[in-house]
Amino acid sequence: MRVDSVLIVDDDALVLRALARYLEGAGKHVVTSTAAEHVRESLRSTRLDLAIVDLLLGPEGVRGGLELVHQLRSEYAEVVIIAYSGAATMDLMTQANVAGAHIVMRKDFEILRRVLEQLESGQRPEVPAPRTVASLDEVEWTYLDSVVRAWGGIRAASKKMRMHRSTLQRKLKKVPAGFRSSLARDKC
Repeated sequence: MRVDSVLIVDDDALVLRALARYLEGAGKHVVTSTAAEHVRESLRSTRLDLAIVDLLLGPEGVRGGLELVHQLRSEYAEVVIIAYSGAATMDLMTQANVAGAHIVMRKDFEILRRVLEQLESGQRPEVPAPRTVASLDEVEWTYLDSVVRAWGGIRAASKKMRMHRSTLQRKLKKVPAGFRSSLARDKC
């Protein structure tokens, strides 16, 4: 399959720019949008070969991404749609396939690069399945890590969460080494 024109819809500006830069460097015409409602305006005069859509778009969350996939499928039947998400569960993947996505994957630039190469070479893309469910510990660790990052360290985060600093440090010590961020190891 020859891919000349690509639509990328992602509310994360850094991901959007990085992906657009990569595809433009590969000689593709790229149309970008940070919100589902701006897609129609962006595509008025563009022939589209491929759409890459984040399933979690802004305040609408999953609903916005799934509705966009469905809209693209109904208006552009020949377009290959790749739907991705940082929180790709089996349920979300199934919903995205039902909505019309050809490929559903977790948000991973390296996997996306391989999928694009496989599409261009005419191969059937192989995408690893996401983990089905995060454990409660992983959900808690992700939350604590994001709060520590947002507030610049354990001391500020513990005050904001109204949690004793030693309790937060104890919880963060239980985080496996592969999951731990530099801030989670902070001994503030």
